[in-house]
Amino acid sequence: MGINWPKSGANHANAFQMPGVPFVISTAVNDIPARDLQDKSSGGGSDRRPIKFEFPFVTKWITIRNIGKNNLRIGFSEEGIMSKNDFYSLSDVNAVDGEQKQHNTLNFYLLHTSGSEHSTNGFHHPTTNRMGGDTAIDDSITLNVRCTEIFLVSDSARNNPGNTHATGVSIMAGLTTIPRDQFPTLTGSILGNLAFEGV
Repeated sequence: MGINWPKSGANHANAFQMPGVPFVISTAVNDIPARDLQDKSSGGGSDRRPIKFEFPFVTKWITIRNIGKNNLRIGFSEEGIMSKNDFYSLSDVNAVDGEQKQHNTLNFYLLHTSGSEHSTNGFHHPTTNRMGGDTAIDDSITLNVRCTEIFLVSDSARNNPGNTHATGVSIMAGLTTIPRDQFPTLTGSILGNLAFEGV
């Protein structure tokens, strides 16, 4: 009798019917860099990249809260969250510097900030409105999506003078038991052919 059981794949429905295994991570309020990243060779400053969060298993859902001062771009590919003429890192592991994006395709969700910097512990205390209830805040979103990684960058540009450009996040996800290597890479194209439109 064989003991090499097949692994559950991306379409294993039973894995998504159970409650998700909790996964929580947070950054400081200024850990997510500005979107207009520059390569070191241009003399333009930092070589920081968009932040990529990798989940150990395929997600069932993700809740993201913006805990910094600036709006946050959320996407599923590095190219999707960058603007034309911004610099992003190459997929080639031998590349030291970033590459300039040549087109203006944008594939991200813009998550607003609450308007003021949150406390460093990542919690937000909403104010009370005239009706006695808490005011609505739109600095968080829950995404009912399957993925193994997300990309984050501040929507504020470094070339915007007089502004603090970075932001921060607090993330909670419900994970399935599907290994991340059993899920396809979410990309807009594979060898020039359309793969997942909108990524």
